[in-house]
Amino acid sequence: MVLAEDDNLSSLLTGQKAAWDRFVDSHGPAILGSIRRALSAYPSSVDEADIFQDVFVRLCKKDFRLLRQYDPERAGLKTWLKVVAHSTSIDALRR
Repeated sequence: MVLAEDDNLSSLLTGQKAAWDRFVDSHGPAILGSIRRALSAYPSSVDEADIFQDVFVRLCKKDFRLLRQYDPERAGLKTWLKVVAHSTSIDALRR
C-alpha cells in the first residue's frame, strides 16, 4: 500500500487511537460537508451525526477492508473520503 503524504494509513490500519484522532480531526470537516450536501439535496429526518459515525464504521469494519481499498493513484484521500461519505448518506436516506 502506498501511503498518502499527510496520512499514516498503516497506523490507521492497526487501529492506533492517536492516528485515528488525527485522521478524524484532519478529514472530519470534509466528510461532514459531504454528508450535509447529500442531505440538503434530499430533505429528511436522517441525523448527520449518525451518518458521520457510519462513515468511520464502514472504514473500520471487516479488518479495515474499505480503507485498504483506497488507491492514491486513482484519487486523493479527501476526494475518496467524500465519495464514501456521500454513498453512506445516500444509503441512510434509502433506509
